[in-house]
Amino acid sequence: MYSPKLIVPPSIADSKLEVKSYFPTSSTNHYHQQLNIESIRQHSLQDAIRLASQVNMKHDANGCYRCDIVAGYYMTALNYARESEPIQCNSDLFDLTWQMTNLVLSHRETNKFQYLHWFDLIIAELWEFAKQLKEESFECDLHIPTIASGKRGSIDSFTSDSSSTIGGSEHEEENYRRAIRITIYNCRALVYEQSNEVNQAIVYYRKCASVRPTPFEPQQHLQQIALATMQRLVEASRPSIKHKNTYSSTFTFDSSSSSSTNSSVSSCSSTVSCSYCGIEKMVMPVCARCKSQPYCSVRCIKAHKLSHESSCSSSSH
Repeated sequence: MYSPKLIVPPSIADSKLEVKSYFPTSSTNHYHQQLNIESIRQHSLQDAIRLASQVNMKHDANGCYRCDIVAGYYMTALNYARESEPIQCNSDLFDLTWQMTNLVLSHRETNKFQYLHWFDLIIAELWEFAKQLKEESFECDLHIPTIASGKRGSIDSFTSDSSSTIGGSEHEEENYRRAIRITIYNCRALVYEQSNEVNQAIVYYRKCASVRPTPFEPQQHLQQIALATMQRLVEASRPSIKHKNTYSSTFTFDSSSSSSTNSSVSSCSSTVSCSYCGIEKMVMPVCARCKSQPYCSVRCIKAHKLSHESSCSSSSH
């Protein structure tokens, strides 16, 4: 796997594409920043991270100094990396994402009392980036139940059938794609929790835990924390959750009894993902046998039946 080169026209004047720059136009060293933008355009993401590391920024209780320039380098590099379709996910892009999320998380408090014009821009770029990676992925995420049950396992317990069939460089690239999504979802959940947007925080902690695990230990740790935090927030907000059983037993495997029908509906105010296609809805029928795997339609139930049968039979004993 090689570092993605940002292939662009050799001269801004010759290019018909508008250069998307996030640097403040009022900066005194605007000329040097433009030179560095050109360096980012002509070299790799690794060079962009190196340029950002050379900025003498300060961040403390009194506010920020030159943090906007670092954010500008990061966003410019990410913007050019996203121009390739599909996005090439590797260690350099993962490192860039890690640096960007750390910058965001270190400014959560500062953004409350000091206006940071770049803060909303950088999180918007990251949120959209994660969405793009999700759309380009060929695999479905895992189902992580939102409602706490008496028997709750770790992330590992949800991955028994998650082994990938792809290999080589494609498998490595998919691992980096997963790691990047885990990192961004965790960051987004923390930002929402900081803003007391509990429902949204639960959604993104769950998304973080739902991404198939990677071999990278930091991301494994993030997923374990995300799962535990999601459960804590759900428990804390349980009195405000309204349950609505609105689905009939049509979507379940066994519709012979009304009790089976009632227990076969997942009804939480947070979204639920279909175990087969990954689509999200507020409520979704579940397998009538194991009462845990949600499905959005009969088609998905039938399509997932073979792979689900082994875990379904074992969990029903």
